[in-house]
Amino acid sequence: MDLKKLYRDVTVLCREEIPLNDFLLYCDMAVRTFLAKYPKKYLLPKGQYSSPTSLSDSLMISGEFYNAVLYFVAGNCTLNEKQLELSEDAASNAYIKMWRENARGKHIRGDKW
Repeated sequence: MDLKKLYRDVTVLCREEIPLNDFLLYCDMAVRTFLAKYPKKYLLPKGQYSSPTSLSDSLMISGEFYNAVLYFVAGNCTLNEKQLELSEDAASNAYIKMWRENARGKHIRGDKW
């Protein structure tokens, strides 16, 4: 996930430019929050997570969670509860979509998949 694009989108959504340190902190908080809620295999398809230190870094999470991270960062910057709820909904929808794609063609046989 490209942090430069995310920073531009958050700036547009917040209607003001936010400090870079706050942006990076909120991005890190978003990813760590989603890692606590959802399985790592859906969130980090390419390996381990490391905290971003500059805009030239990229978040190694799945692109499906872009809107969730966007709303999470914007909601924390503006303290808008509605955007934080949108973030949770977007993350849940992304997880369900990825889970369904992974479960296609599989069915339950007794207690085993």
